[in-house]
Amino acid sequence: MTVPQRVLDIMNSGEVYAFDDPEILQAQADQMELLYEFNTSRPSEPERRRTIAEKLLGGYEEGAWIEPPLHANWGCNTYFGRNAYANFNLTLVDDGEVHIGEKVMIGPNVTITTTGHPIRPDLRERATQYSLPITEFSPIVTPGSMVTFAPIHTLRPMVTGSEYCVARSR
Repeated sequence: MTVPQRVLDIMNSGEVYAFDDPEILQAQADQMELLYEFNTSRPSEPERRRTIAEKLLGGYEEGAWIEPPLHANWGCNTYFGRNAYANFNLTLVDDGEVHIGEKVMIGPNVTITTTGHPIRPDLRERATQYSLPITEFSPIVTPGSMVTFAPIHTLRPMVTGSEYCVARSR
């Protein structure tokens, strides 16, 4: 991961910040190049795919696997635990940290969103946002078409249904 520490500190502060900062925009553009590489890797190249994922993501432990395509704002704020699995079309609005625990299984078309935008008009006009963490500990199974909003801390085993929305911790 090559995202400057200053950028990570801003995004993970929990405070409102301007996302049109030149250093933030350049760091995100660099991450999008890695994401493109990941998504265009061939199925016959699992080692290459793993190497790219290890550069793109904040953490990608042994046995973790993501089926492309992956959609992410950053990637660097997402951590996949041991033997965690994500099916295709995982969308990560990961301006804040996302921790996916050991043996978590994520179905297709799941969106995990750490970021929100202020409702005050003066802050909205200035291209601002804030991000809060999401932590999904093992074991959790999320079938397809689920949306999760921050802040979420899932601490116990859980299975959710399709077309499910999680907007607060259990």
